[in-house]
Formats: sequence, structure tokens, C-alpha cells
Amino acid sequence: MIIKICGLSDVTSAVFAAEQGADLLGFVFAESTRRVTPEQARGIIDEIPSAVSKVGVFVNEDHSLINEITEFCGLDMVQLHGRETPEQCREISVPVIKGIRIKDDNSLEDMACFQDCVEMFVLDTYVPGAAGGTGKVFDWNTALRGAAYGRILLAGGLTPENVCRAIGAAKPFGVDVSSGVESCGKKDLHKIEAFIASVRGLKNV
Repeated sequence: MIIKICGLSDVTSAVFAAEQGADLLGFVFAESTRRVTPEQARGIIDEIPSAVSKVGVFVNEDHSLINEITEFCGLDMVQLHGRETPEQCREISVPVIKGIRIKDDNSLEDMACFQDCVEMFVLDTYVPGAAGGTGKVFDWNTALRGAAYGRILLAGGLTPENVCRAIGAAKPFGVDVSSGVESCGKKDLHKIEAFIASVRGLKNV
């Protein structure tokens, strides 16, 4: 079970998440309260073990700038969470995770055309005016059906308390959390530890 901790903006939280067993660490370069500059991200990434994959999150950004930031920061993957097309995904220099905002089962239809150009999908809750990271839960049965299109990272309102139930219902390839491991808008080390421990404590996943 792959674990992604997203929205990291300081060295302490990022290194701690890596030490606790996170597989992917996400850095937001789009408009967000969790946004980091390329310089900030590079400073954090320099302190993270190379075995942990670093993911840059972008929304409707030009592919040339994404590739430039990817090289500068040493990103291993890019997550595109806007209205990007399959053609734009193919312009990215590293493997791509495509964000899909889930409103209902019809939202899954958007995944079909990306099957041959992305590494996996992250399914997050549709909230008008927000690209992601809202902490809202969607129907996990929809995520289960989404697996027909590829590997799924389940996001949207996951917490240390509900992640095991979410995995049991959606059976994803991995889970992705941001606000669910925060307190007062900042990453909470105790919640990061509890989240990862909850996932790693599951058997046969």
C-alpha cells in the first residue's frame, strides 16, 4: 500500500514523514495555503532520502515551466490536478499522476483517455472552486470502480481514524493525505505518525 503525504512545506515534517515510512512526498506549486516556491522545495528535498519519491503538484501550468521546476528541485513525479489534457501529460519529463475530482460516477469517464499516458490517478473530492486538498470525503465505492482505469491513489478527507475503512471499501493502490494530518493548517507529526501506522498496521494490503 503506497502512502503519499502531500502539501509539505518544511524540512521537519518532510523528513519525519519519510522516516515513518511514507513512499511519496508531495509539494504544491499551485495556488494554495500549502504552496512552496521551487527554492523552498529544493531546500526540503535536499534533506529527504533518495529512496522516497518527491512529487510536484501543479494546476493548469505550462509544461515547460513544470519541466524546469522538476529538474531544478529534483522531482521524481508530477501530479497534474487541473484541466490538463493527455497531450500535455505526455510533455512532462517524469512520470505523471493525474488528479481526478470526483463528483459522481460520471467523473470516472474522464480517466479513460489518460490510461496510456499516466502512471496512476489520484481521486479527490469535487468541491466547486477548489483543485483539491479540501478534506472532503466522496463515495469510496466510486473509487473502487475507478480502478478499472488504472492504479488509484485515494484522497479526499482521509484521516488516521478513517483510512483503514477507506482502504477496505475502495481497495486502492495507495492513499494520499494532506489536511487529514494537519492541525491549525500545519502538518502535525503525531497525526502523520498515526496515519502511516494505521495503514501499515493493515494486513494483506
